This record gives sequence, C-alpha cells and structure tokens, in this order.
Amino acid sequence: MDLWDKKLGMAGGEFFDVGSDIHNAALDMIAMASYGLDESRTQLVRELREIKKKPASSGGKDKVIEFETPPLNEELAGLVVLADSLQVAMRSPIPKIHYTLYSTLSPTMRKAKADVANLRRREILAGIKRREEGKAEHCAVDSMLAREAAMAAKEGRAPNPHSEVISSEVS
Repeated sequence: MDLWDKKLGMAGGEFFDVGSDIHNAALDMIAMASYGLDESRTQLVRELREIKKKPASSGGKDKVIEFETPPLNEELAGLVVLADSLQVAMRSPIPKIHYTLYSTLSPTMRKAKADVANLRRREILAGIKRREEGKAEHCAVDSMLAREAAMAAKEGRAPNPHSEVISSEVS
C-alpha cells in the first residue's frame, strides 16, 4: 500500500497501471512464504526505494502515468524464468525432450537455475539459524527443516538439510 500511496502522490491524481505491482506482490508473497525471503529483499520494497516517474507523454484526457521500475533481482527473476519455462513443454509436440534441451542448453535457464539454487541455499541456512535460535517457523523452508529433523531423529541419523529431497521440495 505504501508503494501505491507514493505512486498516487507522484501521479497527481492521474491513472497509473498497477498490473506489474500485483504481479510483483504475488511473487514477493510466494518467495516470503516459501523461502522466508526477508522483506527488505522483496521487489515491492526495492521499487518503493527506487521508483521514478517517467516523463509525461501527451495522452490526452485518459492518459496513464508510467513509472520507471527497477528490474527484478536475479533470484526473483530466476523464479519467473523457471515458471515461464513450463510453456516450452506445453507448446511442444515432444515436451520432455524439448524441455530437457531447453533447460540444459539455454543460458537463461542455466542462470535461472543457479540463481534459484543460491536463493534456496541461503534461505535454508537462514532457516537452520532460526531453528538453532529457537525461533518459530514462519515459512515452508522452516517447516521442511523441522520435518527433516524429526525424520532424522526417528531414523537415528543426522539431519541433512541440504539433501536432494529438501531441495526439490523447496524448488
């Protein structure tokens, strides 16, 4: 809401598009609920800090004010690329082969996978730290770490928070 208040003030009562704001808010909520992404690293907070009004164009009576917004950070952009990559498989007559080739040969996909893996590793480490400090669970990563600790105790083994099972659940 702070972002829209700021945009409203900058727009001087004129219309402005909120479509990308809604998209970014949903992306931020998913990252926060899944990974425990700190609010200061969210796109909307970044946009609130860096927003600028684009120069006015002649649009007449129904003009829409536009704003220059910062690009998504690499990790959030990686999540978007991975989600959008499903379209490759859905549009292909040979989806499994096409998706496999795309995901292994495309530099964009390789970078997105690496960026999301960095996000996952960082937030798993943050979740481990929260558990050690006795903090309450506040995201899916915390829940999965608690479940892994319980399963490890039941099976008489050390917890492995970086296991392939945990990583694939978080992704």
